[in-house]
Amino acid sequence: MINIDWDLWKKAQDNLSRVSEYPLVTIDRDGNEKVVSNDYPFFCQMLKNKSNACKSCRIQELIRSNHEIEIFECHAGLTNIMAPLKEADGEKKGAILMTSIPTSKNEKYFTAGVQSGIEPDELKDELNKMEVVNEERVGELAKFVKAFARTIPYLAKQSSSSNQVINELNVLRRLSNILDSSLDLEVLSKNIIEFFIGAFKLINCSITLFDDRIKFSNSETDIKMEANLMNLIKQTNHLVDIRDSKNTILLEAGNYSGAILALPLRVGTKSIGMISIYSEKPVDNISLFSTLSEQVSLGMMNALNYKHVSEESVTDKLTTLYNRGYFNTSISKELSRSARLGKPISLIILDVDNFKRLNDSCGHLKGDQVLKDVSGLIKSSIRAMDTPFRYGGEEFVVLLPETDSKEALAVAERVRKSVEQNNFIATGNFDGRVTISLGLVTCNNSKSSPEKLLQIADECLYKAKNSGKNKSVGSLIIDERLSPININDANELGKY
Repeated sequence: MINIDWDLWKKAQDNLSRVSEYPLVTIDRDGNEKVVSNDYPFFCQMLKNKSNACKSCRIQELIRSNHEIEIFECHAGLTNIMAPLKEADGEKKGAILMTSIPTSKNEKYFTAGVQSGIEPDELKDELNKMEVVNEERVGELAKFVKAFARTIPYLAKQSSSSNQVINELNVLRRLSNILDSSLDLEVLSKNIIEFFIGAFKLINCSITLFDDRIKFSNSETDIKMEANLMNLIKQTNHLVDIRDSKNTILLEAGNYSGAILALPLRVGTKSIGMISIYSEKPVDNISLFSTLSEQVSLGMMNALNYKHVSEESVTDKLTTLYNRGYFNTSISKELSRSARLGKPISLIILDVDNFKRLNDSCGHLKGDQVLKDVSGLIKSSIRAMDTPFRYGGEEFVVLLPETDSKEALAVAERVRKSVEQNNFIATGNFDGRVTISLGLVTCNNSKSSPEKLLQIADECLYKAKNSGKNKSVGSLIIDERLSPININDANELGKY
């Protein structure tokens, strides 16, 4: 068996067994129970007293296999979860067993009880007390056991740092409680971030969800730096450990000079997002943070599923972009943020050229397909920090935080060219060619209102339409007391 401090081990196991509410057992290679935490249910105690049929007999099968987890039913129909305990060299020395989990009230329960000489009335009484759990809960418990089996052997061997061990186990327990506390994505993310900052004395912490383009953080972070981190996580699907952000060219770290640990939030083999840890010194126990990120992944996925069910109210069903109502909320928040940080904000409004003619000649189904295709091209052409919306009809809006006029024009032109160069499916009188006109406005540290930005962007769109279409026209607001400056081409932007 693993050479550890068994008293310390039992404290750790007892602690986690209380959280899970099911018995946890450490068993050796021969199936002998070394440490038992939490009492077996009364039914299991009756079976153990009246029969020797209850054994940890699956341990040999687990040791021979390459499996990291085994989920199986015992002869009495109760579900058990087993994960191997390994030495540092990978040799399996035993297992952690979470046992006596009722997932159904089946005939095996009665058969095992009757064969062991338990009275039917006693069985019925115990059956009524059992709380059956579903497959999803079993999956959550399996992740819990796997993480415990992988983390605890390393921690428990450090008998010279027992206080640190107990603290880290408490971290696991506290995070588990937080993940169970809410399904509201914003509330849950805020609680997770506050937990990490408090538990590890961090400078900052942020959570980014890729497909949903959502980011949460305790305080402002550098958008470009996090966009670079996000791209690295997406490309590699592995954590990024930056020991000194000033001495790496990967991040464009700006004014930040500390360490960063970015961990993927994985569901299966896919990264749905990342959690970024900002600290003064590099993180030592990356294994612990990896385990915590696995737990965060599960909690965030549950919250995302709940969010998606509720999201129809803010999503345009045809294009899957956010709708006009959500745009009105978002632009107010971004303008406030821009004023607070003293950074520019840009807005693009675009319109499909000659869309009415397309609808009239080819029908609304073709028109709808073009709108869907254009929305996809918009999403693929903008940056991770930008947010697209369907404003109404054939009009779309893109919100660009911390973006000056030159960058905004570059994004606008990238979107315009992607539509112009795309081969739409020709049909009837439609030759497959689609173009768009764009109006954009950049606000430099001004107190302009959402209505003012939309008005100026719309005026620029009108100019683009009336000067030949398939072009971008922009304006720059230097101060709310001054008239906006027209931006005609990229060369003029350098003047302001």
